[in-house]
Amino acid sequence: AALVELLPLDAECTRTVEVPVELTDVVAGYEKLKKLDAAHGVNTTRMDRKDDAKVFSVKVRGSTEGVTAAVAELKAACERERRVEETLQVESIHVGMLLGKSGATINAIQKRTGASIDMKKKADEGASSQAVVVRGNREAVDKALEALEAVLQYQAPARALVVVDANLMPLLIGKNGEEINRIRASSNAAIDASKDEQNRHVFKVRGSEEAVASAQRAIAEAVEANKRVADSAVLPWHCVGAFLGEEASNLRALESEHNVQIELPGTNLFSDVACSGTFLSIATSVTIRGRKKHVEACIEAISKLSASHATEEVDLDDEDSRLLACLCLENGDLLSEIGARCGGVVIDFAPLENKLTLRGEGAVDARLETAHLIAQRRPVDRQIECSQTHIELLLKPDGEALMQLQRACLPAQISVQEFPPKLMLTAAATDEAAAAAAAAWVEAHAERTVGVAVPPECLAVLRSTLPTILTQYFVRCDFVANDTVLQVSGPDAFVSGARAAGGGMLRAP
Repeated sequence: AALVELLPLDAECTRTVEVPVELTDVVAGYEKLKKLDAAHGVNTTRMDRKDDAKVFSVKVRGSTEGVTAAVAELKAACERERRVEETLQVESIHVGMLLGKSGATINAIQKRTGASIDMKKKADEGASSQAVVVRGNREAVDKALEALEAVLQYQAPARALVVVDANLMPLLIGKNGEEINRIRASSNAAIDASKDEQNRHVFKVRGSEEAVASAQRAIAEAVEANKRVADSAVLPWHCVGAFLGEEASNLRALESEHNVQIELPGTNLFSDVACSGTFLSIATSVTIRGRKKHVEACIEAISKLSASHATEEVDLDDEDSRLLACLCLENGDLLSEIGARCGGVVIDFAPLENKLTLRGEGAVDARLETAHLIAQRRPVDRQIECSQTHIELLLKPDGEALMQLQRACLPAQISVQEFPPKLMLTAAATDEAAAAAAAAWVEAHAERTVGVAVPPECLAVLRSTLPTILTQYFVRCDFVANDTVLQVSGPDAFVSGARAAGGGMLRAP
């Protein structure tokens, strides 16, 4: 009974599936069958293979529905993983294109699809085509064939013929096919270099309409870039030593690197000595001859050299020089940090001469950043609205209120304008703390009036002590309502003090 339960010998349905030996692990491995059992509620048993048999059996037991589904999945897996072989005939002239540099293209296709591709590295001499054999399971082979077609474009819907100058053909192909491969990759078109019936050098282009149009544009651009031209570049007089080098060594190296010829003012094609001719005027440019793409690259290199040696000298006025010196005292690495942010600019500051010197490609950016920092520290005047009461308090002979306000706003400076009443705050543009302190002082000393009830029995004593309170506190006092109320007016902070000074003699109405 236990054996029947373990092997379901009394199962409703039992079927057998033959599996090729080479697919043992990928189709009928232990884990594969275990998952099949769990998915369909069946029991699978891999039977022993007979000697030299090319297949082995997998017995499936369970419900009719479960067995049918499991058998169908096993057969589908066998079909999917069954090794197949396809042969593709490739034109001999396309063998190199299909292989790619050092086999990069064909290896990438094999890695991406999982198929193996066999082909010779060189086409047979005299053969117009070569067989390429693709092996793997059906899915991998189909993917590989699709990838090969994407490279070869034999079934392409669009084709074009581009005629080029025979002298330009080697340049357009490039060393080891680098240039034409670049155009193929950027356009997704297949491109063959050959000759047509009229013995003209041509590129045959295949692919989608968009790919063919892109390849035609790229070839036209490459033709233009390889034309021989002559152009000029600004002669970098400020770094002419670095440009020429000892005995023109840097100049020769620049010519060699970019495959161009550079003519200096006063020289010609027949002179080996730089600047050996006669100058009729101060020259401002050099002439560069060569392929257009090489000439443009050389001009760019000269521009970068010029920029890297660019020098900016800034004359500062006394106040800006003082402010920059203060900034440098606060942060000894300030100028180095600015130079680093601007691409390695070297900044020298001579405070006694009021001169700032900046050297490097980012000199202009460094100068602008330094000027911005100085501007932030440069004092600006701000007006703080106030009342006549504030002005009178600040202009008291003892000067105590003015000194108090000045201390609160340091390092800013405070000045008083009587008519119309205003406070003038002179501080750095970024010094918001000083402006806030001044506004807080104005608020604390705003005009305020309070009325205090005066009991009749306290009137005489209050009249006698009132001059002392007036002297001590900057307030105004008036008796109103038949001397029953003392009205106290003045800055808020002083009114509160004057009121408290009355002590028990005063009480709020």
